[in-house]
Amino acid sequence: MLKTLTSLSLCLFTLGALGQVKKIPAKTTTPIKTTQVPTFEPVINDVPVKQYEGLSAGTLAPDVVIVDADYIEGIINGAVIVRKGKLTALVDLKGKYIVPYGKYNIREFYYFLPVFTPLIAMEDPTTGLKGFINVNGQIVIRPIYDRIEDFDYSLMAMVSLPKIGFNQRYIDLKGNLISPLMEKIYDKSIVERTLIGNKQADLFRYVNQKIGYITRKGTIAIVPQFDNGNYFVEGLAAVAKTDQFGEKKWGYIDETGKTIIPFMFGREPGYFHEGLALVRPSTPTTFNYAYIDKKGNIKHKIGDGKYSRYTPYENTGSRANLLKVDSKMGGNFINGYSFWTNGREPFLMDTLGNFKSLSSIIKGVSPSDKREVFLDQYDDRGIFFGYGGPGSMSANTGVMDYQGNILIPPVFNQVYLDYYSRYAHVKLENFNIKNAAHKYDGIVNPQGVFVMIVGDKPTF
Repeated sequence: MLKTLTSLSLCLFTLGALGQVKKIPAKTTTPIKTTQVPTFEPVINDVPVKQYEGLSAGTLAPDVVIVDADYIEGIINGAVIVRKGKLTALVDLKGKYIVPYGKYNIREFYYFLPVFTPLIAMEDPTTGLKGFINVNGQIVIRPIYDRIEDFDYSLMAMVSLPKIGFNQRYIDLKGNLISPLMEKIYDKSIVERTLIGNKQADLFRYVNQKIGYITRKGTIAIVPQFDNGNYFVEGLAAVAKTDQFGEKKWGYIDETGKTIIPFMFGREPGYFHEGLALVRPSTPTTFNYAYIDKKGNIKHKIGDGKYSRYTPYENTGSRANLLKVDSKMGGNFINGYSFWTNGREPFLMDTLGNFKSLSSIIKGVSPSDKREVFLDQYDDRGIFFGYGGPGSMSANTGVMDYQGNILIPPVFNQVYLDYYSRYAHVKLENFNIKNAAHKYDGIVNPQGVFVMIVGDKPTF
């Protein structure tokens, strides 16, 4: 278990006190033609974690790697994307260039999307065409497209070929084109991809005046017949029909198209996660929210039907007059919890309907800090939390697991956890040291110790 660091002096080292540090000069290369080169497979590397005895979170390791870059764009499976001017490069944690500056234009990293595959979007600077490389810098999907999107939860990526107008297509992890019918897949929004999480889909929404569902091979599985519809998660999808009075009602179907839960919801219901889905009554009377099971039975009611932006939390074990669902994840359960808020602090609800404050599960953090805890986001990597105000430069942000164990100490302004390793990209500004301003954009280990920073001065 990691030792939690809460009383932090953050006495950041200056480079003069670091001893021997490794500086990486900017390395560039002449672009090469990539359309005929061999292709490789996606890989996931084992990234060992280096620990440092006696160092506090926010300090620099004595062998910290300093990269000649303007800033870091992301880390995936231990491979760090860095940018200098208009050029990008890929660097490993030991300071070796995987892809030098100028070889490819590596796509800007999107942290607000889940990472579903360790493939990195790139552009051939000689042609302007795009493809994908693996974390070893090897081409997996040749750059032949003028537009690409990241691989989503279905392990497909949307692409389009040049010079023939808009021609949306979907490819698999090997670059194979999927059935042309997939062109009519209902657009996958960022929000929905985030809500679904890292789950591979078997059926996809298909639009032909109405909404239906098709298989990965393009075979129509459920004939288009619905006015609206969501993705299948845990075998069920919420779909809508307009009744004889012109009102849209939602229900749930299974993957054969059979109605499992009748069309009785006036508001769009949520996805099923861990056997429960969040629903809301059209006109709250005795409750504001409820969780239903896969038979449509109400398992947990939340609120008393009196609408207000937030209702006060009463630490009595009662769920009446309680909480407002946290909008970041739509009330979905992940690792046994969904998240709620009373406007002042976040709460966890387990699948049995029990609530507890987020601050109460954090291990090794002082009570005074717990009073100011906030939830940034949560997914299957862990709970991103902090103290102060979310997004503010005074915030202390970190990551913990669902048992309250600290994964990344909460001392940073921003934290982006690598999906495939225990390292994180962080940003830190600290003005607590007299007559000194320290600002770091770098990579930290689970202790919160910087193993890589950008620039060649301590304040770059």
